[in-house]
Amino acid sequence: MDNRFARDLDLGFTASIAALDRIRSSYQTPEKSSIFKVNLSELDGRICPFLWDLGISIFHSEVFYTSPGRFTTVHVDGPDLDDHCKINWVYGAPGSRMVWYEEAPGSSGPRSMRTAIGSSYLAYDADTCNPIFHAEIGQPSLVNAGFPHNVHNDTNEQRWCVSLVLKYANTERHFVPWDHAVEIFAPFLKSG
Repeated sequence: MDNRFARDLDLGFTASIAALDRIRSSYQTPEKSSIFKVNLSELDGRICPFLWDLGISIFHSEVFYTSPGRFTTVHVDGPDLDDHCKINWVYGAPGSRMVWYEEAPGSSGPRSMRTAIGSSYLAYDADTCNPIFHAEIGQPSLVNAGFPHNVHNDTNEQRWCVSLVLKYANTERHFVPWDHAVEIFAPFLKSG
């Protein structure tokens, strides 16, 4: 199958993300997976100018925490099944992975939901989805968040993911689709 789901990136610098340190040090319920909003000011100061030079900006940023031994809900980030991309940095839980799915014929379809930070997503019943691709996500990776996916953290470590929702610069909400993101980031894609 053609990989339309995850590609590792080499941006030429290692991003430091203050928000992750802040969130990790204050999180009190490590047995519970969660989501946290991140202010752009808490990101490495090189990220936004780097993306801007590519004609991209950040719609919003967040941190996902997946506790050890957990699988997240099969979902699409956002209100639409639309093949859009994010850049994710994963810390901890080596061997954990993202898994992408096709909805099985006759499925009842997704449910519109809201996260704890107010962002919308589409949730799917896992038993009506068939896995089609999986990848261990790096630091960073381009990921397809507009296609049904979840996280399998079947390790005994905490998994922290800093996630940037990409949109075209100077637009309100025009997310970057997978094929165009691969073109834009072609000079930064790791082989393999």
